[in-house]
Amino acid sequence: MRLIILGMIFALPFTVSAAVLFEGYMKIDLHGKQIGYVVQRDEVNDATKVRTVTYFVLKDTGGVKTEEGVKVTFKPGSVSAVAGYEYDQSYAADGKTSVDRTTAKAEGDKLKIDSYGLKPVADHESNTIDIPPGGVDSTMLTQFIAEDAAKYVKGFKGSFKALEEEDGQFEDLDVTIEDVKPVGDVKVAQIYIDAQAERSEGFTTMDGQPFANRDDSRDLEVYLVNRREEALKEFPAPASLKKLFGEVPRGLKNVVAESDGKINAKDVMRSFMTDAQRKNQPKKSGK
Repeated sequence: MRLIILGMIFALPFTVSAAVLFEGYMKIDLHGKQIGYVVQRDEVNDATKVRTVTYFVLKDTGGVKTEEGVKVTFKPGSVSAVAGYEYDQSYAADGKTSVDRTTAKAEGDKLKIDSYGLKPVADHESNTIDIPPGGVDSTMLTQFIAEDAAKYVKGFKGSFKALEEEDGQFEDLDVTIEDVKPVGDVKVAQIYIDAQAERSEGFTTMDGQPFANRDDSRDLEVYLVNRREEALKEFPAPASLKKLFGEVPRGLKNVVAESDGKINAKDVMRSFMTDAQRKNQPKKSGK
């Protein structure tokens, strides 16, 4: 699965019109108890056609608190060609805080990456990596696949080189659409993403937008909620979230909020078989 400081731009005497394609809050539950949330926004600038994805993750496991924020911009008209990104992370434990920042900018078929340690010790490291042919950003991988509606169906399998902002590297990912279910007026896809020996499970709408994630082995569930108050009740929005988005997002541009709670993402996610359940199914006799 990142904080960007927008600085003085909000004081400038002009406005930029952007179409918000997705905005929502997702609760993070560990063993059935909330430990944080994710808030994400996907928007397109009306004038430049530049797509930007911004998201913030807060986790507090009682003694260890992390905040991650990312803003990824894409080249005009694209959901795969990264123009640049900024990624910030803070980690607090045992009365100590560490803060790191990574910035990246595409230059031709290269990505120039600068990594900064801000706390407790200041340091700086630069690196340039190749952007592989067909390379995509991991944040927008499912949206990229869903641009071709004929592909985004049960049984789809594909391999991609996807950029992980926190690592500043492209990774080989194998994507499988395991199942698709109708939920009210929408359909939800169950996605498996395999990276080396690690498998993650996610759920999206049929345009590839986020819906839920889970890690059954850790009893971890992440899912869209109807209103931001559900996510923020136990964990009020920190100043870093407000700086990232320039406000506290309302989180109303998604299928759960637009259904006014009629779609329960947590229940929908649980209606799909887990990987373990699928593997433990009795084998058919073949008759």
